Amino acid sequence: MVRTVTVVFGMLTLAVACSSSHSSAANTTTTTGGSAPSTTGNPNDTPNSIPYVVGEKIGLPNGWLVTVAAVHLHDSPSGVPAAPAGQQYVAIDLTMENQGPGTYAVSADRLFTLVDTSHHEHFVVGQPGTTNGIDGRYPPGTTHSGRLVFSAPTGEDLGLVLYGPRIGTQISDFTIVPPTVSNT
Repeated sequence: MVRTVTVVFGMLTLAVACSSSHSSAANTTTTTGGSAPSTTGNPNDTPNSIPYVVGEKIGLPNGWLVTVAAVHLHDSPSGVPAAPAGQQYVAIDLTMENQGPGTYAVSADRLFTLVDTSHHEHFVVGQPGTTNGIDGRYPPGTTHSGRLVFSAPTGEDLGLVLYGPRIGTQISDFTIVPPTVSNT
């Protein structure tokens, strides 16, 4: 997991360096290369070379389609106390679709981690009495949409890591703040 976080921060640094704007107000879609780089190791353990962006539908090995549809900064989720000073709740709307041959059980708090440029990991915040819509069984042809909430520091770039080997695919990284990566 430490290797995963280290690779993600390197990619976030690259994304930030290439990004011309740190505004998270627009959910602009930018098409980027989403395939894993060539390697002699296990391709399911190799993250994509450029983080995916908000709004981009991602096709992953073994039939998974994942879309981060929207990011809501400074969210106010019900049933949780107000975020501490210097922190915010970040809500991420996403869709996961299993078009592969296998059936998987998804637990979002084990599958997704939010990371920041200060090298900290942030985990899914549970909301009492509310389901996130992502957890559950995914037999072939199943699609789930939902919202994951994280507590994260304000003023930092954020990335979302999908730890794909837990569902038979590759590790994937999504830019969250800023929501796009420039083509330069």
